[in-house]
Amino acid sequence: MGDVGTAELEAAERDACADFWAAAPAGVRAGFGVESRRLGDAALLMAPGLDGSLVFNRMLGWGVGGASREADIDAAIAAFGQAGVRAWAIQIAPGLGDVAALAAARALVPHPRAWVRFARGPEPPAGVVTALLVREAGPREAGVFGATLARGFGMPEALAPWAAALVGRAGWRCFLAWDGEEPVATGALHLGDGLGWLGFGGTLPEARGRGAQGALLAARVAAGLAGGCRGFVTETGLPLAGEDAPSFRNIGRAGFRAAYARPNLVRAP
Repeated sequence: MGDVGTAELEAAERDACADFWAAAPAGVRAGFGVESRRLGDAALLMAPGLDGSLVFNRMLGWGVGGASREADIDAAIAAFGQAGVRAWAIQIAPGLGDVAALAAARALVPHPRAWVRFARGPEPPAGVVTALLVREAGPREAGVFGATLARGFGMPEALAPWAAALVGRAGWRCFLAWDGEEPVATGALHLGDGLGWLGFGGTLPEARGRGAQGALLAARVAAGLAGGCRGFVTETGLPLAGEDAPSFRNIGRAGFRAAYARPNLVRAP
């Protein structure tokens, strides 16, 4: 994907995540304090009831266009403080600003785990051999999708309705992997402005290592190509020393290449 720059790759995740926040049902929004807002080019995503998770409390998308200002970073940090969030991250991709200088001016340091951005072009996906059946989730399976996703990621059961809200939502395609009549894994595709963002790939612990995520990646790429995507983007955490990296292997086998590592800037301990 040589014609797609960092800003466009970052915008694809920003837009998908902002829409996920917008999809939160009233009960989840009230129960966990789910809130999002735009700060220039960036999206501020918060859920104080899920403090401790950088996924649910972060700012991303800074620097993707001409509306980014340093004051937006300060506004995000202030918003986290006002909401009582202790664990949060400012995510700025390399090349979209002087990350080191922006961090130093605010006493921020890189979290030990960075996130790696992956991208792929419009090549058809390779076949994946697995005994599991992958199919798109329909409206009747929204609850199943939400419950499976929450369990696969070890999230509170009360978040299942949030994930379920993506099934049938405009711009989203949601998929389940089944072992017979048992759902064992999830994956979602957000159809953005020419790029498909792949996320929410989770597998139940007892079903890991059976090809679920490889098959779900292939199914989502195929669906995106049918929907007119010219490329795809996803991300996962950079493994720490000694850690296994099944997500890296699955994503690489699906035709993605690592584009860059993006630091999670957090408060200095």
